[in-house]
Amino acid sequence: MHGLQGTSRSMQPVRDALPVMSESAAGESDDRDSHARRSVVGVAASREQAAVGLMNMRFTVTAKIAIGVGLIVLIGIASVGIIYLGLTSVGTAMRWLAEIKEPASAAAYEMEIQVHALASGVLRYLDTADPRSREQVDADHAKFTHFHGRYLQLVGEDTRGTELGKAIGPRYTEFKALGDLLMTMKGDQEALLLTIAENFSKIDEVIDKRLEPLVRGERSAVLDDVSTRRRLEALMNLEAEVAEVGLWLASYQRTHKPEYRDRMSARERDVRAELATLKALPLPKEERFWIREIERVFDGTMALIGEVLILDQRIQDRAQLFTELQQALDRLLDDEIQVLAKQELVAPTEAADLATSAAIRRIQILLPLLMVSALGIALLLVHVIRSPVRALMNGTEAIARGDLTHRLRVTGRDELADLGNAFNRMVEQLESTTVSKTLLEANERQLTQTVAELRQQITERMQAQSEQVRLQASLRRAETMSVMGALVAGVAHEVRNPLFGISSVLDAMEARFGAREGSEQHIAVLRSQVVRLNGLMQDLLEYGKPATAELAPAPIEGVVREAVQACAGLAEQRGVRMANHVDLGLAPIMMERTRLTQVFENLLENAIYHSPRGGVVTVGGRYVTEDDRRWLECAVEDSGSGIATEDLERIFEPFFTRRRGGTGLGLSIVQRIVEEHGGRITAGNKPEGGTVMAVSFPVVRR
Repeated sequence: MHGLQGTSRSMQPVRDALPVMSESAAGESDDRDSHARRSVVGVAASREQAAVGLMNMRFTVTAKIAIGVGLIVLIGIASVGIIYLGLTSVGTAMRWLAEIKEPASAAAYEMEIQVHALASGVLRYLDTADPRSREQVDADHAKFTHFHGRYLQLVGEDTRGTELGKAIGPRYTEFKALGDLLMTMKGDQEALLLTIAENFSKIDEVIDKRLEPLVRGERSAVLDDVSTRRRLEALMNLEAEVAEVGLWLASYQRTHKPEYRDRMSARERDVRAELATLKALPLPKEERFWIREIERVFDGTMALIGEVLILDQRIQDRAQLFTELQQALDRLLDDEIQVLAKQELVAPTEAADLATSAAIRRIQILLPLLMVSALGIALLLVHVIRSPVRALMNGTEAIARGDLTHRLRVTGRDELADLGNAFNRMVEQLESTTVSKTLLEANERQLTQTVAELRQQITERMQAQSEQVRLQASLRRAETMSVMGALVAGVAHEVRNPLFGISSVLDAMEARFGAREGSEQHIAVLRSQVVRLNGLMQDLLEYGKPATAELAPAPIEGVVREAVQACAGLAEQRGVRMANHVDLGLAPIMMERTRLTQVFENLLENAIYHSPRGGVVTVGGRYVTEDDRRWLECAVEDSGSGIATEDLERIFEPFFTRRRGGTGLGLSIVQRIVEEHGGRITAGNKPEGGTVMAVSFPVVRR
């Protein structure tokens, strides 16, 4: 309306000027023809039509918003374009740095890494003769070749970089060839050692299965008992001395101490002395044959030992040269190639820094300008739209109060003006129909009640869907744990048989070699590991044990008391005091007593292990009501440092543990047994320090 009135006032001078122009034209020249007068009148009419069209054009809300958004977009595009030009220069400098200089520097560092890795692999092979070390050496060589070629490709025409890259090639080739020679010599040495071991086994077999039966059998009956005892004593001494030769050879191979080599030579002389003693005795023909066979095999074995010692000395000499070549390569890579690579990173880094600083300055100027422009346009649009909308809201509130005489004052020709006119027409129709305020209030109450019922239905449906999702997740977890339990139980069952065999072999070894110097420590280590594996297998079998269905109502205080008594020895050993605050007369729960006792024993043991000396482990019980159901909660608290926040969600996962020597199955087994009893277990930390493991079971309804 306001726009329309404004447009009418602007057209009035044009209309008033038309007759004036006609009269002046007639007064000045009466002889002008009618054609000229028609031309002037036609021009004036065209101008009047254009003005009327401009007056009738609607400047809508959509057009206003489009113009405002267009201005913001244009300013944004201009700003982004300017920023893009700056970022392009940054990108160019960064590509130069990222695609050329940094990869060249990285290739130089990788070459050094592969040289160290190859050297470690060769030395590891010399120590263990593990074929995997040799395979790793080949892989490291392939990586070095790749990074060396990559470095030469990246340095391009750089004279110094190309010169250094080519200089390292021959040195590395010599280094790699010497490593291959060392591993070949080590392989030959291992083959000789294998033959030596077979020869020692052959000598033992001749003594144990050929000579001793002959000496103890009927064929020696023609000789007196003194001769028989001398022969048996000489055979046992011979077997022991041969074993000593092998032992000192192994010791020398492991430590390269000269005294071990001297002891091996002394044992060789003792073996030959024992052979001479046997040959000097009156022996049957067959025994003399086997004595000569032992002497022949021993002579060949000592010759092989000599070759092994020669190879060992050669390996030591070349290993020293190998180490010197590695150090030379390190010096070339560290002091020259990597230094040059670092220097060449300076120029592109400075260029990237300058381009980045320029781009940041542009952003610091343009972004505030863009924000101020957008804010100004937005405020203008809000001002244009807000007043009509507020008037419409006030009118709506007045109608809601029952004032049907209220009308809006409409100005403008946009959509909001149309909405105001439609509102006024609607109020007029409402007033003409004489709708009562009481009826409106009744309809409003009914609508409110309907909305409340719909909200309640939606809430109930959402709760049902959440419960369904939770039950599905629980079912999937139960199925997964069942399959995992069956799997680990089968694996544990299959592993226990070999462990029993290993334990039996350890018993036999201890019976035969336990008295020898140095054997007790190794046998004790092996036995401790077998015991540890047996414990792990027991945990795996317990984890895979199927759920029990035989649950009976019983009070929990007896179970807790048994668990506390079972852990009393461990607590005393670690200097931890236990306090049982579970009262008598608590309501019974459904349980399988043995399995539930295991739950509290595991929880108490964990609490004792995590409590410091002088600490206290407390067990308490209380009733908890949740979801209209009564639960019995028993909490085990320790006085340790608590569980790390990132570990709280994982402590019930199988095989997850932070305790040294633990299997990671204890809490998983506890959780499974608790869930089999229809209960739940949670873990948390006390504010003053320490961990709280809370186990809850549903109380049996009486």
